[in-house]
Amino acid sequence: MLTPKLLIELKKILPEKVFTSTEVLQKHAGNLFYINNGLPDAVCYVTSEEDVIKVTNFCLHHKIPLIPYGSGTSVEGHIAATNGGICVDLSEMNQVIAFSPQDGYVIVEPGIPYNKLNEYLDPYGFHFPVEAGWGASIGGMVATNASGAGATDAGSMAKNVVGCSVIVCKDGKASKIKTGTKSPKSSAGYNLTNLFIGSEGTLGVFTQITLKVRKNFSYHNTVTCQFDDILQAVNFVVSMKGFVQFRRVELLDKLQTEACVSFSGVSYLDPNKITIIMELAGNELAVREEVKLLIEFLKNNHGINIKIFNDKKSAEFIWMMRKNACPAAIQFINKNKKAMATDISVPLSKLAECIDACYEHMERIGLKAPLVAHVGDGNFHFTILVNPDSEHDLKKALEFNKRIVEEALRRGGTCTGEHGIGLGKKAFLESEHGDSLFVMKLIKEALDPLKIFNPGKIIDVDRKLHYSHESEIKETSLSSSCMFAPSPMLRSKI
Repeated sequence: MLTPKLLIELKKILPEKVFTSTEVLQKHAGNLFYINNGLPDAVCYVTSEEDVIKVTNFCLHHKIPLIPYGSGTSVEGHIAATNGGICVDLSEMNQVIAFSPQDGYVIVEPGIPYNKLNEYLDPYGFHFPVEAGWGASIGGMVATNASGAGATDAGSMAKNVVGCSVIVCKDGKASKIKTGTKSPKSSAGYNLTNLFIGSEGTLGVFTQITLKVRKNFSYHNTVTCQFDDILQAVNFVVSMKGFVQFRRVELLDKLQTEACVSFSGVSYLDPNKITIIMELAGNELAVREEVKLLIEFLKNNHGINIKIFNDKKSAEFIWMMRKNACPAAIQFINKNKKAMATDISVPLSKLAECIDACYEHMERIGLKAPLVAHVGDGNFHFTILVNPDSEHDLKKALEFNKRIVEEALRRGGTCTGEHGIGLGKKAFLESEHGDSLFVMKLIKEALDPLKIFNPGKIIDVDRKLHYSHESEIKETSLSSSCMFAPSPMLRSKI
């Protein structure tokens, strides 16, 4: 643990950047969703790459866990300090380092939220196409290989990250490495950039990230329509995907539509219908023709309440309604509970039957969980509302989560399309990647031999984590029995 003596040492290394108040620790405990709190022993608000190196060296030297933190939008316990340690808050490292319109890339610090990056790019006529939860940091999005609504067209972070700078462990000390180049392509050696994408802070800490950016589209159309039957809605999107280029296409089931209508005050949607929200973007003539094709298909295939949004303000309002789906569900169903967001993804040809099978499990178990789907790429989420302290709630929620993951894996899908493993999905990783899990463990052992980088996330390692306490070395088990136990916390006010 971080002893008072070590805390004094840390404050000398990073003056006025180390906080241990209860309020700050709780903010960084990762407690917005169903995973129980994991309080760090201290939080360091770093402002530079040099700060990150200093705190990493401190953690390596004293063998103290280091948990990277971006904006706190994680849903699977990625930022919970399950073994105490030091939370490295990167939110103040939020600058654009370089931007090359001609080459189509931007270099940023990890703490910048993707929406703030787009505010910077927009006056230049560019945007970053990947959308995650509102306010998500670029570093966190890279760490979980996020995707979101824009993935139908742009793909996940793995398709949009050119390279990165990462602070890693080399010979027991912090060392900076750079991956990738600014070239549009390279075949030089192992793809280290992709190794760190999706690593969830378990291999190192990002300090700079190079991203692909796109020119803004000259024309947009957002279309909403509704269906009585969810399988009709899914089959509409699957059928049309080969004929039109969706930029975004999202589905809300009846329960989620009702919640969103109530939360956002949308008057033109029927709260008792399934809702599809689509965006097409590009050349005006092409988009207009695609919209005509969509409308014709909808009218002949059970689509109702069709509405086209040509103006930007109205379109942004309907998309913000979709972004607020989770808080809408919480307020509508039970504002005193926390969300467990399932995250399976399957091949498009299996999407309708997989959703149907999931609803059968939900009915049998006796749950009421609204569905939202990035229906254009087979990724969908049921939002289960639970009281984390209720054994009854958790048992039903975890059983449903397990059953729908089994349905996804049975159809060649995945347990997590975009949220990552963290703590919440660890139980499913072996089922999905059992024959290659040993390789992941070998990578973790090689790059994090002292086991300080976000321990306990993604995979468990066999060795024990050692803490330095002055001249002694104390061992703390990483067994699953203490996974959700809060760490001892220092209560001094800074």
